Amino acid sequence: MKLGKFTLKDAKDICNWKYDGFYSIYNEPSWEEMVNTGRKLCLKKVRDSEYVKVLDDNNNYIGYGRIREILGCYLIGVAMKPEYTGKGLGFEFVNTIIKDLHGRLVIEVIEENKRAVKCYEKVGFKVVNRKFFEDNYYLTMILDKE
Repeated sequence: MKLGKFTLKDAKDICNWKYDGFYSIYNEPSWEEMVNTGRKLCLKKVRDSEYVKVLDDNNNYIGYGRIREILGCYLIGVAMKPEYTGKGLGFEFVNTIIKDLHGRLVIEVIEENKRAVKCYEKVGFKVVNRKFFEDNYYLTMILDKE
């Protein structure tokens, strides 16, 4: 896997990703609704500075990462296209996104998303906090990376 430039087309494509079951909570609204509600993903400046596209070995767009540096930490967000989830690609996917980062990495995940929690733990993240917000428990996970 490798990283590529995250484009407007990539951002709009996310609106068509449809997850099933529990994972449907990650389905995004239409692009128009995202723009109207002020989602950061819609801003070119933010896309260019915080988002990366993840490509497989055949240059297929399989997901993205968001990396924000705040107070000396990197806040990480990741999303994989639904057709690539549950296939054992998560470890390589996350490592591809964070490979060039050094310092404290922070990721939050809904506790019920057991696949993601297991993946992040395999990468080396450790749970440091659990909080309840909008009907879900969220885990804050940290990885100190040299």
